[in-house]
Amino acid sequence: MNLEFFLQRRRTSWQRMETLLQQAGADPRRLSAQELDELGLLYRSLTSDLALAQRDFPQQQVTRYLNQLVGRAHTLIYRGEPLRRRQLTHFYQRGFPQLYRALLPTRLRHLSCFWRRQSQRYGPWPSTRIGST
Repeated sequence: MNLEFFLQRRRTSWQRMETLLQQAGADPRRLSAQELDELGLLYRSLTSDLALAQRDFPQQQVTRYLNQLVGRAHTLIYRGEPLRRRQLTHFYQRGFPQLYRALLPTRLRHLSCFWRRQSQRYGPWPSTRIGST
């Protein structure tokens, strides 16, 4: 594929992606439902363009530009909700103990299998009383 033809054919969609990214800022909720749909379509198209550019024009400026644009779009689309101190506290106070209690029967079963296997392998434990032989 010719670089000039590639640029001429795809540049408008890249510019539209830039516009949507600037409009959204750091919050995709600033975009309308139609713009969010368009953002998703443009993102998939942009990643395909990046793959083509990496294959056909690996040392060109356009490849670096597309890589940065995909990175910005990926951050906007896939960013998670920030971890808050309250969420972390809730997990350690309630979530983790509930999970541990739910898994306790399985853990006890595994532990008993482990100790049974150890006693079969090494026999009864030696006496630890002083003076016994």
